[in-house]
Amino acid sequence: MRKFIAAAMLLVAVFAVSPPAHAQQAIAFTGVATLDPFPCPEGNCSGTFLGSATGTISGTMTADFTYWEAADCSLGTAAGTLSIGSHDGTFFWSRVGTTAIISAEIDGDHYDAEAAFVPDNVDGCVPGGTAKKVVAQVAGTGAGA
Repeated sequence: MRKFIAAAMLLVAVFAVSPPAHAQQAIAFTGVATLDPFPCPEGNCSGTFLGSATGTISGTMTADFTYWEAADCSLGTAAGTLSIGSHDGTFFWSRVGTTAIISAEIDGDHYDAEAAFVPDNVDGCVPGGTAKKVVAQVAGTGAGA
């Protein structure tokens, strides 16, 4: 009986720490997005991202995108291409305040992520302000299947 209990406990321990074959893929990323100008209420402005990613897919992370930002900077969207190491994909980003929700396709796998967006200035976001180049810190996490 003791051998059976020990074997059962071992099986439980193995399955408790071994992810199933369909487990989600995790990713974390951080970097700098450059938007020029910010805001961009007319839309179709170009931006870039440079950073790094860790997790199931790791490496240098770059992105090129077009974006739209409301005149008061409260909302924004972006869409473009991205690369993480040797992995390529596309993404769409929808931002409210400093929180962005991201949907991406990387090497045929779908990822959903949430990120913080912290611009170095918001001078152009006030009535009468002048839009100018912004460098924003971006950090987020996500999962895919």
